[in-house]
Amino acid sequence: MLGYRRFLAIALTAATTALVGIAIHRACEPESRFNPLRLVQRHTSVQTRDDAALLSGWLEKVDNGWEVGKNHQKVKSAFSEAITDARLATVRIFRDGKPVAMGTVVHTSGLILSKASEVTKPGRLSCQFSNRARKTAKVVELRPSHDLALLQVRADDLKPVQWNQGDDPGVGTLLATPSLGREPLAVGVVSLAPQNVANDGVLGIRLRTSRFGAMIIDVVPSSAADKAGLQDGDIVIKVNDQSIQTSDELVEIIGKQLPGDDVRLAVTRDNTNLEITAKLGHRADLDLENSDFQSFLGGDLSVRRTGFPTVLQHDTFLLPQHCGGPIVDLDGRVVGINIARAERIASYALPAKEIQPWIEQYVNDIQEVAQRR
Repeated sequence: MLGYRRFLAIALTAATTALVGIAIHRACEPESRFNPLRLVQRHTSVQTRDDAALLSGWLEKVDNGWEVGKNHQKVKSAFSEAITDARLATVRIFRDGKPVAMGTVVHTSGLILSKASEVTKPGRLSCQFSNRARKTAKVVELRPSHDLALLQVRADDLKPVQWNQGDDPGVGTLLATPSLGREPLAVGVVSLAPQNVANDGVLGIRLRTSRFGAMIIDVVPSSAADKAGLQDGDIVIKVNDQSIQTSDELVEIIGKQLPGDDVRLAVTRDNTNLEITAKLGHRADLDLENSDFQSFLGGDLSVRRTGFPTVLQHDTFLLPQHCGGPIVDLDGRVVGINIARAERIASYALPAKEIQPWIEQYVNDIQEVAQRR
């Protein structure tokens, strides 16, 4: 175990991001009031090896105080004021009694925004609010391009989130993910400017073009293709009922799909026609060494973690069931919602400006329909 911990510490130390010279001070606070966030200004790693190890369940006890980093209890408690309003608009979503996602109240009529791929699976949905009350919910609208879902609950006393109306937070901005309680679920830092995250659905095969179609010449072990039963020598002649003649055409069609999508393949094998359905995997999953290391760290990644038009990348440690809720800056402005845990030290949030127009359009459409009745 000691060797594993030493290996983990070396790997995590190499991956940390230095935060230098962040001074957090509110002039209106009396000097006598202790604000732990001021201590984050010294030259140190924002996510230290102990921070990541603790959250991954590797260390049961931490006795080196501030070296634990941004998720130390004192740091999280200092964000209590910042999340005061946002936590009232934060919900935990259950499917058949099991927590599957967080949600964000976006309208007084009972509309709740969440991560579609986590809440659209079969089962009975319910939402738990900051006052611990639970209400039955149902999905009423989807936005597949952003993996967003709107849920409806029967309630007339909800306080919707107040979106940030300014610019997106810059690199180095401290962010907090509200929980249902008075302290945030976790704290992180914006690590990259807004970016597009392309689709990366893959089968896990190598191809060459034959005179009969796209021929498979190699299948990656444990890949989507391997799990579906594809074999070396198979010739793919159709994908989702679309005829193909070259390997490039197959690559182009698959490249437009998302991980988790089912694709129907018409295949010729030894003069026999077969119909095979494959569930696409992630490109990163083909890196078996990286996949094993991720499992070693004990952290699950979101199934849908690519194919977003624009995301803010931050280093908050989240689990897949923590996505769908709001994320705020130090002033309490809701700058977006968490949409995916993408990598070991990377989570994605959809910026507020990507979300607001869609919600406003949906509400306006519903109101117009109601007025016509």
